[in-house]
Amino acid sequence: MMRFRIWILGIILALSLTTLCTAADNYTSTTLSADNVSTTFEAPPSIEDTGTDYNSGVVELQTGWNLVGIPRRLADDKNSASLFANIDSAGRSIWTYDPAGNGWKDLTAQDKLSPLDGYFIYSTKPDKVTLSYSSDPLQVPPVKDLENGWNLVGFSGASDASARDSLLSIRKTWTQVIGWDPVKQQTEDSIINGGNDTHADSRMMMPMRAYWVFVDSPCSLASIGA
Repeated sequence: MMRFRIWILGIILALSLTTLCTAADNYTSTTLSADNVSTTFEAPPSIEDTGTDYNSGVVELQTGWNLVGIPRRLADDKNSASLFANIDSAGRSIWTYDPAGNGWKDLTAQDKLSPLDGYFIYSTKPDKVTLSYSSDPLQVPPVKDLENGWNLVGFSGASDASARDSLLSIRKTWTQVIGWDPVKQQTEDSIINGGNDTHADSRMMMPMRAYWVFVDSPCSLASIGA
């Protein structure tokens, strides 16, 4: 039953990704395996993954699509998609996903960026974007409401943390996490709640990245960062 369920969830995610692929007009092929979603795009040149710096608010983009998370609230005057205006996106939009609304949404320059949300951003070359965090000492830690099914969730930690710890506030409702490798330009192996080996929930989630998270009922995910 578990293998069958994962296979069904994989198909659902693949269909969502296919919608984005069509809209962005950049993707080339999609392959599915029974135990994991393995969506393969045209491979970009090999680039060293130098990571990101949470505390300084620097997001490092690789060539191709990047799945970026905004870990903390941004300063009011620096909180819009226009932050990425200088990125050479080859005319491609920034995309996010709202399961409670109309699904895929392409952002305008004026759209706000929210903590715990995820954004697909395309860059024609390695690049950097500096975030300006809010300095309000009284701000409440971010919380993101998740819908039954797939949600696009930004990681909120200051350093790598296991999926088990990162999703502790929804430990009874999340079933699967799937990340995106910006260097290989393909989805990563799935992480399963209570899983082991390749799918173990001890695998790490990383700062400044976002992930597909499947939950089996509506819930609220609390930030694990500042």
